[in-house]
Amino acid sequence: MIGRQTLAPLTALALALSACGGGNSETTDATDGPDNTACLSTDGQSPSIISGKIRCEPPLQDDQPPFVYIDITGEDPQGWFTIKRFGDNVFRAYLAANDQLSAEDTIITCDPDAEGVCTGSISGDQIGVSCGTMSNFRFTAVIADQDGNLSPECDLVLD
Repeated sequence: MIGRQTLAPLTALALALSACGGGNSETTDATDGPDNTACLSTDGQSPSIISGKIRCEPPLQDDQPPFVYIDITGEDPQGWFTIKRFGDNVFRAYLAANDQLSAEDTIITCDPDAEGVCTGSISGDQIGVSCGTMSNFRFTAVIADQDGNLSPECDLVLD
C-alpha cells in the first residue's frame, strides 16, 4: 500500500512533468502552485530540482543578522544518490527590480543518503537581505551530479 507521504511527491512530480509540454526543450520550468517549484531537465543526463523553498529566520538578538535557509529536493536520471554532495551546487540571489545578481555561493549541500534532499543556510548579511526584504529578491538554485551535469537554474519559493 502506498502511503500519503509517498503519493505527495509522486503527484507533484507527475503534475510538473505534465506541465512541461512533452519535454521538447533542453530545460523546462514548471510551477505546481505557489508552494512547489519544479525545474526539470529533459536531456536525460542532468539532475532536476523537484521542489525548492527558501525562508528567513529573524535573529535571536538585535545585534545579530538573520539566517536564510534553503530546502531543495532533487533527482538525477542515474539515481538521486549521484547528486553531488557539495561544491558545484549553487545558490544565487538576484535583485527583483532589475534581475541583477547580488550574491552567489556554493552553500547547498546534498545528502546522498537522504534521497535527493539538499539544504543550505547563509547569513542575511552575506547576501544583503533581512527577513523584511526577502520579497525584493529572486532566489535560485542549481544542483550538480557526479558527472558534472547541472540542473536548470530553479527559482526558489519564498516560504
